[in-house]
Amino acid sequence: MMLSVVMWWTIARCYLQCYLEYPTLSKNYQKAWLRWQHKPHALAMAVRDGFTAELENVLTRNLTFIKTLTGVLPLLGLLGTVDGMIDNFSVLSSSLGVSELFSSGIAQALLTTLAGLVTGLSGLFFCHNLSKKTKLLTLDLLQKLVVKGI
Repeated sequence: MMLSVVMWWTIARCYLQCYLEYPTLSKNYQKAWLRWQHKPHALAMAVRDGFTAELENVLTRNLTFIKTLTGVLPLLGLLGTVDGMIDNFSVLSSSLGVSELFSSGIAQALLTTLAGLVTGLSGLFFCHNLSKKTKLLTLDLLQKLVVKGI
């Protein structure tokens, strides 16, 4: 549960970074670009590529962590299911005739798998969406940094 909260917190921070930090970063890169845009073509292109790569790095630094959590959360759900099933079988072996208790235990054990899969898949969706958003913002900066003579 705690890792799920951490994943959602990181996703929210990434979105806030895209919407709140990007305009400031873009203006800073555009100001710095004014010194480089009149330099020789190859040098200006290298600086522009460096600016966009730096921006992409800033915007995607937490995506690897989110991708890792989307892989780990379903596995933790399965671990919870295995633990719940072991508990159920120990109850079943100790006393016969507790089928209602056994079936509710199975349902509870499978609920952890469902929770792990849902959080993992939704995290994967938002990670892909953030990756796409980052590429669009990087292309936006690239269009703003115009190299003279092209």
